[in-house]
Amino acid sequence: MVSPRLTRLGSIKVSFTGLAWKTYHLPQDWTVGGTLLRHVLGLVSYLSSTIVDAYNKALISLHIWAAVSSYEVLGDFGEHHEHFP
Repeated sequence: MVSPRLTRLGSIKVSFTGLAWKTYHLPQDWTVGGTLLRHVLGLVSYLSSTIVDAYNKALISLHIWAAVSSYEVLGDFGEHHEHFP
């Protein structure tokens, strides 16, 4: 079951994406003011958050794999093993 909080966050993302799609227009001149800088920083911010999310998922997957493989080796009472290398 999906929690109500996740449902609200998903609807907020959809609403924001729809608003941005309707109101954003590409600039005519990219060299005026900080337009190019703002777009580059926005892209870098988006990509870095995506990379961090992927990195976090990889670390969680590594932790689950290590826990499962340790359990397979040590069994139910592995935490009481005194001679663990």
